Amino acid sequence: MTNASSERPREVFLFSYLWDIVDEGPDRFAQRLVEQLGVTGVALAVAYHDGRFLLPHHSRRRMYMLEPHVTYFPNDLSLYADTPLKPTPWSELGDGPDNAFAQTKAALDRAGLELQSWTVYCYNERLGTAHPEYAVENAWGSRYTFGLCPAQEAVRGYARALTEDVCRATEASSLWLESLDYRDFDYCGSESIVKITADLDPLQRQLASLCFCPACLQVAAQAGVDGEGVRVTARETFDRFLRSPEPSETPVAERLADWPAVAAYIAARDVQVAALHQEVTTIAARHGARCFPDVAGMLSQNPPSAAAVSSEAAALRAAHPDLLPCAMLRPESKDGRSPGYWSDVTRYYVEANVPLYFIYNYGLVEDSILDAIGAVLTGRNL
Repeated sequence: MTNASSERPREVFLFSYLWDIVDEGPDRFAQRLVEQLGVTGVALAVAYHDGRFLLPHHSRRRMYMLEPHVTYFPNDLSLYADTPLKPTPWSELGDGPDNAFAQTKAALDRAGLELQSWTVYCYNERLGTAHPEYAVENAWGSRYTFGLCPAQEAVRGYARALTEDVCRATEASSLWLESLDYRDFDYCGSESIVKITADLDPLQRQLASLCFCPACLQVAAQAGVDGEGVRVTARETFDRFLRSPEPSETPVAERLADWPAVAAYIAARDVQVAALHQEVTTIAARHGARCFPDVAGMLSQNPPSAAAVSSEAAALRAAHPDLLPCAMLRPESKDGRSPGYWSDVTRYYVEANVPLYFIYNYGLVEDSILDAIGAVLTGRNL
């Protein structure tokens, strides 16, 4: 098979956490990635959320409660002078030039591995709880403290400052941008439990997720939309569906044709989210950093054959020639998915000459599955 993708050097990024790298030792970690796993870069969490993780191959911990919503690199707080929202560093990061991030970056550089800074933005319950006025406000006036509202200038300033901070401090050649948008109302972290006895449909979820904070209402007003009227419509429609469900297979975007003001409200929201995204990618570009997943076209996960991958990749290239076909491997061992299964899936992508791979996640996947994937990517098992 000959095409632009087959001639392009394969890029393989492995999502990773600093606590796993510190446990294994940065140089040993980097050596394993290069020699055994066929990895070319590390997507390292540098600003992350909360969670409860099972660590199958950590030497000291099996269950890990994350320190919620912290950064994993030394921050320059002077960059955040224009926003009340400030990052909190990981308590185990360490001080001075030998901090855990610096040691990891040096090991990756020695191994010739690219650093990609995996950065979480608006999903930040630490900041949302400390500053609820900048969190999403739903149609009933309640705040979703886990989600910062990207229409708020303080949040936008934080996103710009965090991007600048990440680019300067980590010197990463690329960024993975996460949650640079609104979070759905039932999006939750490790400590959150969403209890819903009603069978909510996608439209109800959309209505319950809309933000009506002062900044969002101003965005709507500038677009000629009556935001308070949309708030009333969202409440009344949500409650009507609770009393008398109206199941529908029609996509939400099409159903909103019956509520043009709601559709216009969402469109205005999407415009300012896109503008913030552009501001962030412009900052990254100024530092010479690519932004993912923007430049990637995600292929279907767990494909049945190499032929299926080739067909989908060809269609993607034809429709979006500026995007790189990308395989996202999210291995798990449940449902009988053995190392052999993941070896086959990886082989399908390789045989189809897919140029870009992301593997999720070094610390969360069993060694046997990682080794099976690595054997294919290094050519030991093709």
